[in-house]
Amino acid sequence: MLLRGVLLTTLCFVTVTGLQDWSSYISNTVSSLVSFGTSDGNAAMSDVNKGGEGKRFKATLYFNGECCDGGHVVQFKEGSNLLDVRQRAARLFAKELGDDAVPATIKLYDDIGLVTNMERIVGDLGLELNQFVPPLSFWVVPSGALFVWPTVKIGHVQRPQGVTSANASKPIELETLSLSPRVFFVRNFLSDEEIEKLISFAKDKLKRSHVGIGNEVFSDDRTSKTAWDTSSPNSLAIQHRAFDLVRIPFAVNQADAVQIIRYFEGQTYVGHTDYFDSGYENIDPSKEEGTNRFMTIFAYLSDVEEGGHTVFPKSRTHPRHMTASVLSKELRKEKKQKKQKKQKKQKRTRSEKDSTNVMSVDADGTTETEREEEEGEGEQEHDEEKDHCVGWIQTKDCDPNGEIDEEKSLKCNERVANGNSGYCDCGNGQQVMRVTCEHSAFLCNNACAGRVSDGTTQSGSTFDHFVRECDAGEGLVVAPKRGDALLFYSQSPTGHLDPNSYHGGCPVLRGEKWASNVWVWNRKRPVFDGGTKKLVDSNNLKMVFLNTKTFVVEVYWQSYDGPLKYFDLIHPGQSYSVDTYTGHVWVIKKKGVDEEVARHTAAKGISSAVSV
Repeated sequence: MLLRGVLLTTLCFVTVTGLQDWSSYISNTVSSLVSFGTSDGNAAMSDVNKGGEGKRFKATLYFNGECCDGGHVVQFKEGSNLLDVRQRAARLFAKELGDDAVPATIKLYDDIGLVTNMERIVGDLGLELNQFVPPLSFWVVPSGALFVWPTVKIGHVQRPQGVTSANASKPIELETLSLSPRVFFVRNFLSDEEIEKLISFAKDKLKRSHVGIGNEVFSDDRTSKTAWDTSSPNSLAIQHRAFDLVRIPFAVNQADAVQIIRYFEGQTYVGHTDYFDSGYENIDPSKEEGTNRFMTIFAYLSDVEEGGHTVFPKSRTHPRHMTASVLSKELRKEKKQKKQKKQKKQKRTRSEKDSTNVMSVDADGTTETEREEEEGEGEQEHDEEKDHCVGWIQTKDCDPNGEIDEEKSLKCNERVANGNSGYCDCGNGQQVMRVTCEHSAFLCNNACAGRVSDGTTQSGSTFDHFVRECDAGEGLVVAPKRGDALLFYSQSPTGHLDPNSYHGGCPVLRGEKWASNVWVWNRKRPVFDGGTKKLVDSNNLKMVFLNTKTFVVEVYWQSYDGPLKYFDLIHPGQSYSVDTYTGHVWVIKKKGVDEEVARHTAAKGISSAVSV
C-alpha cells in the first residue's frame, strides 16, 4: 500500500532527502507523532524500530519564496518534531525572521501546503510501508506573513498540488515571468463555461469602474466598466480555486469576491498598485493586525485583437521578448507585414482584372504587370514608413457609429480627449479606436501605427507617462489570453508591501477586452458603514442566527456599495454566531433559491439572538 504522504514532487528544485536508515527514519517520525499526541510511543516504536538505532534523518529548509541554492540541509536526531524544525529555522533564518522571532509561531509549508504534523509526510503507520523515501523540504514562513510561491528562475514551470483545475484534461500550471515583482503566468485557470457565466452575469450589471477603498471615486485614469459577482456558485468556485492556489484557507472576509471588467477600444487603467496606501489606518500588513491586499489573480476572459496588454513597468527580471519596447516593435512589424501582404494581394487582383490580351515585355523579360507590382511595392514601403493617418472623425451623441460631426474632427497629431466619440481614419478603409465618450486620451498618429505612445510624454501627464511604458518602456508586458491568468504578489515573503508590483492595463486599440480580478487579503479586510462609508469596528456587536426552518439557509451581508456578499450556510436547527456592527445588514435566503427569507439590521439595544 502506498503511503498517503508519498508523492513525486512537481517542484523540481526541491532537494530529495537522503536517509541513512529507513526504519530509523520511521522511528524518529513516530517520536514526532508522539509529541503531537497522535500515537502511542511504546507500541509504535516496538513495531518499526527493528533495523538501527540512533540514526538521523535530513530535511532541506528554505525561507519563504526561496529555493535552490538558498536552502539549508539539516539533520534531525531521533525524537525530533516540528517544533525542533521551527527552532532550527529560527536560528538559520534569524536575519529574515528577526532575532526576537518566536519559533512556535513560525509556519512550515511543503509542496502540498501548510504542515501541522508529521503524519501527512509519513502516512499511516502500522500498514505496509512503501520503500520509496519521501522528500522532506520545508518553506519557513514568518508568523505575520503568508506562503509565497518560489520563482526559481525565469521560465520555470510548476504544477501546484491540491488545486482542482476547471479543465479536467488541462492541469493548472505556473510559469515564472518576473522575479521582482513576483509574477506568474497561470495556464488553464478558467474554463470556457466559467468564462461565459461570468460575462453573462456581468453584461446587464456593468457600471463605470472606480478607484480607492471606502470613499471610492471615479477617475480618468480608469475608464473601464465593472461588475461584481459576490455569491454565485460560479464565483465561489473561482474564489476557492484562487485561495487553494496560494495555499490559504478560504475565508469570505479575506476576499473581494470576483470583479468582472470590460474594456472597450480606447479604455485603459493607468499604473497603480493593488494594495492601498490610504483609506484606513492599519494598511501596513507587516504590523500587528495590519491588513491589505496580499495577491491578485487577474484572469483573461477574452483574447484582444490589438492592444490591451498588462504592463509591469518596474520589472527588470523577465524574458527579453516580453519587454514592452521589444514586443511593441515586433508587433508593429508583424502588423505591417500583414498589411503589405494584403495590399499586394489586392493589387494583383486588380491587375488581373485590368489585364488584356496585349502585354508589353521589356528587353530583360519583365512584363508590364510585374513592373507595376515592383513599383507598387516601392510606393507601399514608402507609405508604411510614414505610418499613414488621415485624421480623427468625430461623431455625435457619444456613438462611434453615429452621424459625423465634421466641425469637431481633428488632425492626426491632435489629442483626442475623454468626452469625444468617433474613430481614427487610417486610410484605405482602415479604422481604429472606435470609441464612445468614455475613453483615455490618445493621438490618431499613434493609433494608426499600432501603438498607444510614440515614446514621448506629450502633455507630461500621469497618463502619458504610463502609456509610454506600454510601447517604449523596459518593463514586462503580457498579452491577454482567454482562460489564462496572471498571479502576482502585492506583499513580499516577509509581509511587507511591494512597490514593484505597480502595474496597469494598456489601452485597447482594436476589439474589446474582458477580464476578472480575484484579490486575497492577508487578514480580514476592512469594513465600511453602508451610509457614511466610514471605517467601522467589525467586532462591535455579535449576532446569533438560529435556523428554525426545515431547509438550509444561506447568509449574506450587504456591503457599502450595494451588492449582497455571500457569508455561509446554516442547516436546520443549527445556530451561527457572527461579528457585526451597527447598521450592518444581514440577509437570509433559502439555499438554491433566490428567495429572501429574512433581513436584519444590527443595532445596539436589539436582541443579538435572531430566529430565521
